[in-house]
Amino acid sequence: MTNILEYTNILIRMLISFKTKQGIIMKKLFLLLSIVIYSFGAKDFVSPDVAIKPSAEIKQNSIDIKLSLYKHIYVYDKKLKVLITKPKKLI
Repeated sequence: MTNILEYTNILIRMLISFKTKQGIIMKKLFLLLSIVIYSFGAKDFVSPDVAIKPSAEIKQNSIDIKLSLYKHIYVYDKKLKVLITKPKKLI
């Protein structure tokens, strides 16, 4: 990772020094190189069905809900909601 940062710093210095047509070409090459470097660092993307798997268990007076989460996926308590649609009244 350090080598990539050093290489990026060298490219930035080169971009600053060129202010002609060569500089425009270097800026485009730098942009392309940056996109390629950051694309290798992208994490795996998974579908919502794989990312969060809910399950529920009915007990005597309660329902236990469990969320199985894919690695590096987090759910914040404030963002979590449980809606009861049927029956409208609870006993």
